[in-house]
Amino acid sequence: MMQTIRQAFTILRQNPLLSTISILGTAFAITMIMAIVITWQTKYADLEPEVNRSRCLYFSAMHMQGKENKDRNNYSTPSAAFMKECIQPIPEVEACTAFTTADVALVSLADGNNRLKVDAMNTDPEFWKVFSMQFLGGRALTEADRGGDMRSIVICASVARKLFGTTEAIGQQILLNRELSRIIGVVKDVSVTAKDAYAQVWGLYHTDELKVTGWWSYLGGKTIAVLARTPDDFPAIRQGVEKRVKDVNAGLEEMQMD
Repeated sequence: MMQTIRQAFTILRQNPLLSTISILGTAFAITMIMAIVITWQTKYADLEPEVNRSRCLYFSAMHMQGKENKDRNNYSTPSAAFMKECIQPIPEVEACTAFTTADVALVSLADGNNRLKVDAMNTDPEFWKVFSMQFLGGRALTEADRGGDMRSIVICASVARKLFGTTEAIGQQILLNRELSRIIGVVKDVSVTAKDAYAQVWGLYHTDELKVTGWWSYLGGKTIAVLARTPDDFPAIRQGVEKRVKDVNAGLEEMQMD
């Protein structure tokens, strides 16, 4: 062993440039492999709060085409109504949620002071079943929080601290885009690498988005995450969605989904 080490140092002294290039090349290769592994884990592994990635299917695009006029096309994202009609009834679905991508919003204290720009998301109660948040206080949003005289929201810890100087913010009222809202939950900050679950403020979309009034109701600016009971249920869920889409198309007059 010692002889091998001495030989290695001898070679290093005899060929310093070549040895340096070899060492740096090896280090760079190892670093790149580690970076690739970490990137893959960040995107695809079951990491909090997206702990169910291995059991999730995602719907993020929609195409509507005219039944008679095939040149009439509409490309968009699915709606909460699409989720309700075509995904929720499938037996293999454990939970599913429709949510918007986090977008910039303005929050402040109820008196208008201490304004902050935050990333806000609209979603539904099932969101908290698909994704796992660490609650520092309060609870998740439920169906009981829909409607009422004031909007209910969940905020992250950093926003609570900036607004109130503490995470003890349950029951406090703030303005979210000038709408008076009540904080019912405070969660640990979510990393931006959790691209589906990430936001700083979460609220519920209106129940009207679940209603179907025409073909346009199936388009709605949402991403849908579907939690299967097991990954083995993916084929059955896909087939179930295809069947539901065919059933819906049969009742549409002008347009159809494909």
